[in-house]
Amino acid sequence: MLKSYDGIELTPNIKELLKHSIYFENCIANSTWTVPSHISMFTGLYESQNEFLSKDTRKISPKIPVLSEILGELGYTTLCYTENPWINKKTGLSRGFDIIFERINSIIRDKYLNYLHSIITNKIKNRIFKTLWGVLKRSYEYFKHKFTWKRIIFQQNKNSLIEIEKFYQKNLEKISKKPMFLFFNIMATHSPYFSTKNILEKFGISIEDFRAIKDLILYPIENFLKINLDLKNLGSQKSNVLKKFYNTSVFYSDFIVRKILSRLRILGLLENSFIIITSDHGELLCDKSDHYYWTHGVFHSVYDSLIKIPL
Repeated sequence: MLKSYDGIELTPNIKELLKHSIYFENCIANSTWTVPSHISMFTGLYESQNEFLSKDTRKISPKIPVLSEILGELGYTTLCYTENPWINKKTGLSRGFDIIFERINSIIRDKYLNYLHSIITNKIKNRIFKTLWGVLKRSYEYFKHKFTWKRIIFQQNKNSLIEIEKFYQKNLEKISKKPMFLFFNIMATHSPYFSTKNILEKFGISIEDFRAIKDLILYPIENFLKINLDLKNLGSQKSNVLKKFYNTSVFYSDFIVRKILSRLRILGLLENSFIIITSDHGELLCDKSDHYYWTHGVFHSVYDSLIKIPL
């Protein structure tokens, strides 16, 4: 668990929680990415056991009961707050929840452009038209990113703290009922590791820092392939900036934990609850200890940074 960066305590609220908790120092994720790892957390089974039944690593087998379904049958109210697009009906990870509050913050994607793209690629059969559309779409995205990257990045910096409060307010009546299973999936430490403006200022993040890694933010898929498959070394300068951003997101995640626990305390639910804090995978940040890989996913090996998680 990260402790401090440049004199700043990164997880003060979790550290306070640890005084009354059990901390497992050698917890290993069952996979390097979201879906199979969540399947393990929700079922207690290995990824291979699910795949044997479902024939699909991106979907939970309908033959396997999940935690939310089991608790629902036992009389629990089950609620989910998710910032992760993989928690959905298609993967089966949303099964069993009475209430699902989605706050999907696609970093760069233009949802209207993507909607049009899906129609063209799925409905239109003419190859020449599809090729021309692909060229037009890439050109549009290139020029949009080139001239508006600051606005794109800063506009996407929405506040999870506000959204979590909305979730609580919307579901106060159901939350007050007991027993209850409340699941939060927070994406603060997921690339591109954004936090709030005041936290970025606290860590001394400058416009030059944004400029150094803007290509990673604007073109995540292309850079994912270059760094992880073509073995393009990101370089120490960009890697250090990347770590700086990651540390702000860790600090932000800790603040979100404080928000969640504070609201539970106000509602009188904290004293009679089990609080579990964990992760579905770790993250690689392009330095030597990470073998110069970036982010996470199926292309990586199982280095400690990727699978050793807090619990």
